[in-house]
Amino acid sequence: MAKNKNSQPTSSARRQFLQASATIGGGFVVAFYLPGTIGRALADQADGQAAAAAPAAPKMVYPPNAFIVISPDNTITIVNTSMAQLIAEELECDWTKIRSVSSGVSPVYNHTQFGAIQMTGGSTALNSSWDQHLLLGAQMREMLKSAAATRWGVKVSEVKASKCTVTHPKKGSLTYGELAEEANKLPLPEKPPMKDPKDYKIIGQSLKRVDAPAKTNGTAIFGIDVKVPGMIYAVVARPPLAGSKLKSMKESDAKKVRGVIDVVKFEDRVAVLAKNTYA
Repeated sequence: MAKNKNSQPTSSARRQFLQASATIGGGFVVAFYLPGTIGRALADQADGQAAAAAPAAPKMVYPPNAFIVISPDNTITIVNTSMAQLIAEELECDWTKIRSVSSGVSPVYNHTQFGAIQMTGGSTALNSSWDQHLLLGAQMREMLKSAAATRWGVKVSEVKASKCTVTHPKKGSLTYGELAEEANKLPLPEKPPMKDPKDYKIIGQSLKRVDAPAKTNGTAIFGIDVKVPGMIYAVVARPPLAGSKLKSMKESDAKKVRGVIDVVKFEDRVAVLAKNTYA
């Protein structure tokens, strides 16, 4: 397996991950979590909780730490661009078929090096997840190849995966989307063949960011855009020095401001709850 020369030393356990997959509406979902996270991914057609997925993709129950959705229309959905490049490299994807999505809110998305906090910074997510993402892409590729070989009645060694398609010299070709449901039923290969870094076509290349159009035309949804029924806002005032304690506070004036719901005191901070950010 190709190693990230810049990655920090990690334990052998960190190089392992659990895989959970489920058939959803003819599609293929592979979810995995990096060690140190919690929970187990589930997929359930009947559940109404939506996960970030390709258009018209079925509902999926959170929470996987990171996941890929292969839809019947051959669209591949992966969490964010850099991670997508790693997975797409070993998965042998057509970059134009890739969609990038952000993770949902769940403890299983906590950073593998920062502990119980969902965040990233300094390219640390890529740094700590390099090997796992390459392996995941290779595993999915081999599962799709096996599905095609089984359908055609040929050996896996006779088929080739390239640009989201599996081909055979005599049998023709099948897209990943066409093979997704069958591949989903196969066991996860523990040690799939990995590409030599010199053969990389996506990693190390300057590619069009798959998330750029939405961020450019204003259609991208950020946290500040989200509104739900009965939603209120909270702003927390923290002390300038770590370890400081709240001695006293006069909240009466703050509560007179239109829109303010409450002022909550903590040992080392104060939170203001309001109906809007203007308050």
